[in-house]
Amino acid sequence: MDETWKKARRDELWDAYVHNVPELDLPAGASDRTVQAFEMLRVLSIVHQAAVDAGDTDQAIHTAARGRIVWQLLTLEFVRWLFDEPLPDRRLSQLDDWVGCERIALSLVLAMHRDLGPHPHRPAIDPVPVLMPRWLLNRLAGALEALGDGEVQDIVRPAIAGRHGTAWSWDKMRASALEHVAFLHGQGQTKKVAQQRVAARMGIPPATLRDWERDAALKDGCETAYGAGKLKIIFEDDPKYAEGDGKSVDSGALARLIKFRSEPSLADFGAEYREKFGRRHNPGTSADN
Repeated sequence: MDETWKKARRDELWDAYVHNVPELDLPAGASDRTVQAFEMLRVLSIVHQAAVDAGDTDQAIHTAARGRIVWQLLTLEFVRWLFDEPLPDRRLSQLDDWVGCERIALSLVLAMHRDLGPHPHRPAIDPVPVLMPRWLLNRLAGALEALGDGEVQDIVRPAIAGRHGTAWSWDKMRASALEHVAFLHGQGQTKKVAQQRVAARMGIPPATLRDWERDAALKDGCETAYGAGKLKIIFEDDPKYAEGDGKSVDSGALARLIKFRSEPSLADFGAEYREKFGRRHNPGTSADN
């Protein structure tokens, strides 16, 4: 399907869902169709809320579906040019550029949308609007449907790297353990004491944590966690630090501090690790999922 065909079909959708909707009276004389689309979304939101308040489920579903179409049309009108920007040698919109590496394309699309904006503000973008080429959407949807029938397609197939089972989950928890050590160290505890505290909660020897530190991938978040620990002490002494006083904070460290505050405590983290992976260190004494 070439771009001319796609544009013609999109124009038909603009006519059907924005321009010619007799039951929704938009202001006359809008400067262009994007302004009309914004107004349509505003009107639809009012109609949708009225339907929800009245308990009219069918109308609420109908207006929400219509609103999603208008939103998609508006998005394509404005920001389609952003889509192929990250990789000059490959275009996300073109399937032929990603044959055999569809999972890389999917990971790139997700990272593009997940990692936008200053670290502390990212959780506020929820839900996350995601721009995804239709070919990739179809591949992912098909792969998920296939999983329901026991078939594993390439886009979701585990990598063959000599690892299996819960290897990824174990890596994530090991990295989190090192970040807990760095967080305590940043608060002024010696690294030795921090390792002892974390190890005790996890039911492992402190030497195991030191062994893990040799893996650069597991240490990736430690510097930020250390900065978060330092910020914790600063904010305890001055809760209004950097609020209009000309001082600044590292956004990554601040985001990690916020995340630490929302995560389970060290005690709960240690209990979860013992439950899931304790058997790796003490065979026969704990479950290992």
